[in-house]
Amino acid sequence: MARLCLLLLIWVLPAIGLRAQHLQHPSEQLDLAGEWQVNESLSDEVPLLPGEAVALARASGLVQAGTRKAGPVRGPDPLGMTRVRNVLRSAIEAAVRLTIVQKGTALALTGSDGRTLSIVPDGRETRHELDGVRYTIASHWKPPILTIAREFEDGTMMSQTFASFDDPRQLVATTTIHHSRIVGDPITLTRVYEMVEDRHPR
Repeated sequence: MARLCLLLLIWVLPAIGLRAQHLQHPSEQLDLAGEWQVNESLSDEVPLLPGEAVALARASGLVQAGTRKAGPVRGPDPLGMTRVRNVLRSAIEAAVRLTIVQKGTALALTGSDGRTLSIVPDGRETRHELDGVRYTIASHWKPPILTIAREFEDGTMMSQTFASFDDPRQLVATTTIHHSRIVGDPITLTRVYEMVEDRHPR
C-alpha cells in the first residue's frame, strides 16, 4: 500500500504543477512539523462529498425528496450520512492550514478551526466522537508515507496520506473518501502545502 502511494505521489506531483529541475522523492524521515498553508494553485479543487450532489439538487428544487416507506431501513441511514458528511466537510475546510507539532513519532495536527488530532502512528485503533459522530482512527508510518485512516459508524471511510519534501520544502497530503455501501469511485483530494514560517533546520 505504501509503495502504491509513493508511486502515486511521484506520478501526481509533476501533473499538479510542481516546478523543479529534477524530480524529488519524499523524505524517508518522519518530518512533518511546521506551520503549513495550502498552495491552491498546486492543489486539487475540493470535490463534492458522497451525497452532496443530491443534497444540493434537493435544496435547489431540482429533485424532490421521496417518502420513506414503512418497515426496516435497508442501506445507509441518510441522517447518519449527513452528519458524517458535515464532519468531513468541516475537516476538509479546516485543513487549508495545518499546524503540526512533532515529538519523536507522536504528532499533533491542528487545523484552522483550532481542533487538534493527536496520533502515534503505531497502527493501533482508537475510538473518537465529534459533533455526535463516532469513528475510529488508526495511523501508521511506513517510510516515506504517514497514513491516517478513519472509519465512521455509517460505513464511510477516509484515508489521508502525508509525505514531506525538502527542496522545495513542501508537504503533500492526499485524502481518499468512500462509503462501503455506495458503488462508485472513491473521492480523492490532493493538496500541496508550503510552510508559513520555515522552521526546518538547514
